Amino acid sequence: MMNINDLLIGIKKSEQNALELIDDAELMFYNGRYPRAFALYQLANEEIGKCSLMQYYILQNNKDNLANFLKEFRSHKIKTSYSNGIEMIIYNYLNESNKKLLLETIIYNSKNIEKINNLKNYSLYTSFIESKFMIPSEILTKEDVEVHLNYVVLRFNIIKVINKLFIENYNVLINEFSKLNVEENVLEFLDKEKGIIDTLSYEEVFRKH
Repeated sequence: MMNINDLLIGIKKSEQNALELIDDAELMFYNGRYPRAFALYQLANEEIGKCSLMQYYILQNNKDNLANFLKEFRSHKIKTSYSNGIEMIIYNYLNESNKKLLLETIIYNSKNIEKINNLKNYSLYTSFIESKFMIPSEILTKEDVEVHLNYVVLRFNIIKVINKLFIENYNVLINEFSKLNVEENVLEFLDKEKGIIDTLSYEEVFRKH
């Protein structure tokens, strides 16, 4: 039966696979294969989401809940939702520089889930858009990929910090998590940071990095 140690190993493996996918995406990008680069960057993004999903199950500290793990492990939308929630909780443990970077990635991810998934599909398959068939190279631009790659690389860099913090302190975090209402914690976070959130332009954020 899966246990906490298995999930801690899984966090490390997902982080490593995300890095390998980013490296592969860069090869595609710098050779002008922009749609395929986008697909690989997004697969890396989904691997990053797995880290947060595994962290969530560790924090629950409930063996019975592990029955749902593999089902949710395969859903990229669920991974994204957990990712945003767990990252918001860990936010308070980061230094100010990393807080800002994490906030930027949470905002972009939250506002663009459907758009990102659509672009991933467009990056791989022939699509029927506005009454005509189009192939990926006719749909995705270099700019589309640049915005997403900057976001994914930034998110990967911050998840490395979070993973290290989590693995070193998960026993303490389990105890604190048991006292939290996750939904209330997330809503409190959003309310507290609303002033910052309102001033950010999501795509502009990732053109800067």
